[in-house]
Amino acid sequence: MISTEKRQEYLSTFNQKHPDYWTTYRENIQEKSKEYRDKYYLENKDKFLNKITCDVCGKNMFKQNLKRHQKAKFCQTVALLQTLENLELVVVEE
Repeated sequence: MISTEKRQEYLSTFNQKHPDYWTTYRENIQEKSKEYRDKYYLENKDKFLNKITCDVCGKNMFKQNLKRHQKAKFCQTVALLQTLENLELVVVEE
């Protein structure tokens, strides 16, 4: 183990030799991480932005908006029209 005095001595000499080490380190890390995030987003954009087709009306949208879309008047109207078309009207002649 390093004694506290030796550690302090080491830190003071390090800070004298490299006065801006931590600020430049943080700036470099921020730049690298931003570049990494941008690259990662471009490569994996399809995972985040999955487009699907609504089963009811056939409209394309993002997966996370499907529930909200199906509550909308447009989708409900299409669903109602489809159910009306599927119903068979039976006419009884007397």
